[in-house]
Formats: sequence, C-alpha cells, structure tokens
Amino acid sequence: MLDLKGKFIALEGIDGSGKTELARSLRAHLERRAKKVWITSEPTEWFRSYVSILKDVRDPLSLFLLFTIDRNSHQKEISQKLNEYDYVISDRYLFSSYAYQGYMLKEFFKTYDDAIKWMKNVSKVITVRPELTFYIAIDEKTAIERIKKVRQMDELEKLFNLEKVKETYEKYLMGDMITIDGLKDKNAVLKDVMDYLDPEI
Repeated sequence: MLDLKGKFIALEGIDGSGKTELARSLRAHLERRAKKVWITSEPTEWFRSYVSILKDVRDPLSLFLLFTIDRNSHQKEISQKLNEYDYVISDRYLFSSYAYQGYMLKEFFKTYDDAIKWMKNVSKVITVRPELTFYIAIDEKTAIERIKKVRQMDELEKLFNLEKVKETYEKYLMGDMITIDGLKDKNAVLKDVMDYLDPEI
C-alpha cells in the first residue's frame, strides 16, 4: 500500500449481498464523526459502457484483462482521493475479479489454483490495495431474491453463476478478508464493520 493520507476500504461479496447499501450507511456513519468519505465502485462506468457496446466480449480471459485495464485507471483516481479524504470505500475491487472470473478461467488453466495464481501475477500492476477488505457473506438464493425485489439483473450479473462465485470467494480468498454476516439486518451489519474501525476513530 502506498503512503497515503486516507484509509482504503473494499467491500466484497456476490451480487445482492448488500455492499452498496453498506457503503452508503458506512459513509453516513463516518461523516457523523466528522470524517471525509468518498465512495467509488467497480466496474466503473467506463467499463460498463464498453461491455454494453461490445456484446461479443464475454469470454472470461478478455473480461479479466478489461477489468484490469479499468482497475489500473481506477487506482490512480483512488490514490488521488486518498490524499483528499479520510476514507475511500470501494464497492468491489481486486478480489471481485478473482471470484467472478476465477471459476470460468479454469478452461485456460489446469486448476483453480493456477487460474488464481495467474490473475494475481497480472494484478501486480495494481499497487493501490485496500487496508481492510470486508466480505459480506450471503447465500446466492437470498441474494437473487433481494435483487429481483428492486430491479432486473443487469447484463454483467447474468453472465455469472453466483454459486460458483461464492465458492471461489470462500475457498480461495478468505484469508485476506474479514467476513461479515450479510443475513443480519443492515444496522447489525454496519455495527460489525464499525467494530473494526472504532479503535482508530
């Protein structure tokens, strides 16, 4: 992690886990404590518009490389904001690529481990890394029910098998994340996250 003023926090989890709502609640809570907070997300708007135009970009290798290009640009913006704000909160970051493309990249590699290792090597260009990464744990059935209650699933969400994505998160990435029970009500989820931040505020 570069020597920057602010603290960088990433929120991870499958679609429908409540990351976006948590990011907003966390910002509001921190701002009440006189902290300056900037929220961002991945994929960026540039990425979403690019994929929506190029309908044929659907293979996992191309998607991962596009995500990496997008993230390389994104990290420069995050780095700038970390010098302006006390906290930068990203709704998804690096681990989302590992989880969402990892299980599909097996066709290019012998094992999951080889696919994850390759993605990590490519991602060495991403030098701006979160100091804290929270994984919001939820089952895929509940996640899909939540999404359908408020909106239609978008083109990117339809591409992925959430059960496989969840498995990749929990089998290969847990050692680098703090797990939060996403089935709790939103206030309890916020409290669980704040328990890790309170000592330094």
